[in-house]
Amino acid sequence: MAMTMKSIKPSLTRRLVNNSNRHFITTRLEQRRDSNLYRTQQVRTASARPAQLSSNDYLGLAQHPRVKAAAQQAIDNWGVGSTGSPLLSGYTQLHQQLEETLCDWLGFEDAILFNTGFAANHGAITCLLQAHCQAQGGRIYADRLIHASMVEGMLNSGIRFKRVPHLTWPSTAQTHDWFISESIYSMDGDRLSITQSRDFTEQSPVQWLLDDAHGIGVIGEHGEGYLGQLNQQVKLGTITFGKALGASGAALVGSRDDIDEIRQFCREYIYSTAMPPMQVAAILASIEIVRGREGQLRRDALNERIARMKELIKKYQYHSVASDSAIQTIILGEEGRAMATGKRLKEAGIDVSVVRPPTVPKDTARLRISLNSTVDMKMIDVMFDHLNAERT
Repeated sequence: MAMTMKSIKPSLTRRLVNNSNRHFITTRLEQRRDSNLYRTQQVRTASARPAQLSSNDYLGLAQHPRVKAAAQQAIDNWGVGSTGSPLLSGYTQLHQQLEETLCDWLGFEDAILFNTGFAANHGAITCLLQAHCQAQGGRIYADRLIHASMVEGMLNSGIRFKRVPHLTWPSTAQTHDWFISESIYSMDGDRLSITQSRDFTEQSPVQWLLDDAHGIGVIGEHGEGYLGQLNQQVKLGTITFGKALGASGAALVGSRDDIDEIRQFCREYIYSTAMPPMQVAAILASIEIVRGREGQLRRDALNERIARMKELIKKYQYHSVASDSAIQTIILGEEGRAMATGKRLKEAGIDVSVVRPPTVPKDTARLRISLNSTVDMKMIDVMFDHLNAERT
């Protein structure tokens, strides 16, 4: 007699299911390992030179003496951990000072800190945007190249959403709808200008969530990014501290009511240990530098390197996405070619990131070059010498 699932003992059923799951996972891993898409961690030692052209430390603040001294002083005062979630024991005077500093710098009513940009974006969408759209019958529009954290947030929110063409605006959106975009896009480095963004908001009354991860610190007279210049147009903004500010963590800025709603109901905030005070102190020191004269000098140095990179890409006719940001690309197409080129550059002492699908579309594997204000200009020229040698 044929055996049915009902006639199999529960313990055997579990073993069959587990064996099936293991086979699926093993097969998936084997396929990834056999492809040019397999990911590995790149171990960097303390004695090694900083990652010259693969780091998001756009202004070179991760090694700044004042930033490191601030973190050390906070360790002496507070210890190495925050000791709890922000609504229990983890919220210190330093956390409060950072939130107030962000409001003063960027011109928003309130701010709230998160451990990662992923948590901030995901929490904002599944908490605030979800509640607003459900109450008002709204939907979400999003640029098709937004970060994975926001894509996951939309999928998990259960709210209707629509992806719009890159660097466009949802002209049919209504006042109860939301639009999600980035200031500078992390894989292509392209962006809408401040003027274009402001003009778009005048054409459509949509509520705007803007992720300024790659703009904060490097855009604006005082490094205030897009958020500081568009604080009248942006409903909710995301800041990350792991790029131009040289630290880690993130924050959301917005109206007092919106931030308070996140503080009351956002699970990513409520059930996470607060960032350590030493991290907060380092961020405060970085912001002070960014807002001052030294910050402007570092932005000027970064822009010189961006101009040189663009000049050489054009001169040697490499396929690239047009970008005037610190993120520059050389698109090589096939994954194996991109991996081999990145490996040869690393062997020559030049560190660049190799980005492959599914992070970027199929057949657009690329070198992702992250410029910073401290990299030797000669390094850029040497990199192109190696790239050009492969052509001959």
